[in-house]
Amino acid sequence: MSRTHIRLLLAAAVVGVAACTRGTEPTAVTEVVVGLLSTTPGSPALEMPDTVDVGLPFLVVVRTQGNGCHSAAGSDVRVAARVATVTPYDQVYRGVCTDILTLPARRLPVRFDEAGVGTVRAVGARGTVVERTVTIRAAR
Repeated sequence: MSRTHIRLLLAAAVVGVAACTRGTEPTAVTEVVVGLLSTTPGSPALEMPDTVDVGLPFLVVVRTQGNGCHSAAGSDVRVAARVATVTPYDQVYRGVCTDILTLPARRLPVRFDEAGVGTVRAVGARGTVVERTVTIRAAR
């Protein structure tokens, strides 16, 4: 391999490493946005049990998707009667990033105080909505 080829490979490696490092661009910014719900097979946007007990918290997993510039930045959970609405937020770095799929997940406690059929609704960017129903068992 010639010296020119080696220099080109080294230059490409430096650019690749810089692309993996956040904060290398002086004009890049980080912002928090509503996350885009996952559409990846095997990594659903919303996971939760089919049946829960009234008055006891249960875990809901909400996933968003993005590239190497996306990371989970919390969520908002609101419960009204038997409907829980979850809005996931992502922190997005607006600069040079790797273009690999990331699926930030949040594990959120939700509790229903009324027995019956409940709905958990995830509301994401671009107006996307995913809903799942859950049976809420009365106290024993």
